Amino acid sequence: MHKFAHALFYAAGDLTSRMESCRLLEQERLQMAANDFAAALLPSKPFMTLMYSYPGVTEGNAGALQKVAQRVKVSRETIPRRLVTLRKVSKKVYTQKRATWKNTPWHPPRGGRGGPPMEVRVVSRNGHNYIRWVLSAYDQALISSSAASDYLRVKPKHFDKIRRVLFSPG
Repeated sequence: MHKFAHALFYAAGDLTSRMESCRLLEQERLQMAANDFAAALLPSKPFMTLMYSYPGVTEGNAGALQKVAQRVKVSRETIPRRLVTLRKVSKKVYTQKRATWKNTPWHPPRGGRGGPPMEVRVVSRNGHNYIRWVLSAYDQALISSSAASDYLRVKPKHFDKIRRVLFSPG
């Protein structure tokens, strides 16, 4: 639902960047509005039942919040935001969780040696044709570096590495 809200904003002319550090104040407000939109659409009764089945949710227990988020298939930020909307948690709890989570990965790091390089994962995730289309549009100045970055979900500094993977033999 969060992405749906962004699709509506995009249709109205908004081009909010996915990268937090690149957002303008107005774009940050739209991001918060998309969060509110998604939180408001969580089904209330099933959500409330689920919420109380995990002890510690209303106290802001990170593990309990993450379990509920995974069960409902929403971001971990959505749960405390929804709880604030329902007045089951204080805004302070939400603010503290957001500050903590900003520096912590949503999923624990993978074991082993870290897997394939980032550029290989990007090509695997998006596919050769899609990446060629995006980079071609960027090269022809049909889209901005910010838009290309958003489409590929990487910073522009990685474009050359991705090109090397795309056009390497084998």
